[in-house]
Amino acid sequence: MTIGRAGDQGFDSRAVQFALPVARIVGAVIERDSLQEELRCRKLMERAKGILQQNGGISEEDAYLQLRKQSRQLRRPVADIAREIIGEAVLRKTA
Repeated sequence: MTIGRAGDQGFDSRAVQFALPVARIVGAVIERDSLQEELRCRKLMERAKGILQQNGGISEEDAYLQLRKQSRQLRRPVADIAREIIGEAVLRKTA
């Protein structure tokens, strides 16, 4: 969506009055989606840490550090590593 005029002319006040509320709504939706994704990633990390703690007999901090280390070594997001750990644990339970 383009609001304004072509060239070097600025925006007129009606265009700005229309665009500001829309921009605020779009910004709020983007922020909400970002927060929801962050929460999903945190939940995955917590679950994966629990699995690592249980299987390895390690502390929560050590489980977190292990997740981060694997993430850095494999150059992949921590959430991806957490998903794999959870998936492997589910496969072990069903096998």
